[in-house]
Amino acid sequence: MGLPQRQPDWYEVPAPTRRVPAHRKRSRFYTQRDLAPAVAVPPQFVPSGWRVTMEVLRTTTGILAVLSTVVVLGLYGSNVRAQSHWNQQYRELERLKQAESQYELDRESIVNSLRVTLEHSNLVPLAPERLIQLPAAPARPAPVEAQLEQKGDRSFMPRGY
Repeated sequence: MGLPQRQPDWYEVPAPTRRVPAHRKRSRFYTQRDLAPAVAVPPQFVPSGWRVTMEVLRTTTGILAVLSTVVVLGLYGSNVRAQSHWNQQYRELERLKQAESQYELDRESIVNSLRVTLEHSNLVPLAPERLIQLPAAPARPAPVEAQLEQKGDRSFMPRGY
């Protein structure tokens, strides 16, 4: 019989053929089971080094997928919140602009009504030569209560009812 042949460290897997049941030949949609490879690769033929490498890659890509999903969802949430905040602030700005124009109209209306009132009244316009200046009044003495508080004598003041 000859020497036992050593299995190679790697081997080429033939391209999988797709088996589709006869009743689904016309359908455009296939299930995952329908598209399963006809030839399965036994796990003992995959070298252990490659198996470890593939397991590490699968774990790493899974972790990276979860992390990237979390980051993308965080960025999306912050963008949505920022846009919502911006829209709210913009609506507030528009409301303030409308209020400002309404206040301007109200002010102009008041000024106009005062102008009309002054035109129809018999008031004399204000002029510097017609101003009257009054001298300052002399200082008055402090009230009695303030003098008593300064002395601290409250013996004769009524306490109340």
